[in-house]
Amino acid sequence: MSDYNNNTSSEDRFLRENTIASYACRQLADWALAHFGDRTSSDAYRRLVHALAVTGEDVAIEKVFKDLNDQGYPYRSEAVMRMYERFRREAEKQVDSVQTIAA
Repeated sequence: MSDYNNNTSSEDRFLRENTIASYACRQLADWALAHFGDRTSSDAYRRLVHALAVTGEDVAIEKVFKDLNDQGYPYRSEAVMRMYERFRREAEKQVDSVQTIAA
């Protein structure tokens, strides 16, 4: 029985981390899209950034950073990382509050 609880706990942690990272990357994509205007398809860009986030958040953050610089926005990579971290903290609060309510 404890083996089942350990597996569930590990799966819950994985699901939580995936949910938080996915939310933060989608928010980062939306933030970048606010700069691009009509120059790119919003749904396609969100899907692209989210797909890159599956590989790793660093890949998605680097993609957004390069795209912003290519469009002429002089953000430093640290600024894009701080935005991601902000969105990540928001996601952690939301996920934790939902888990608290569910408990």
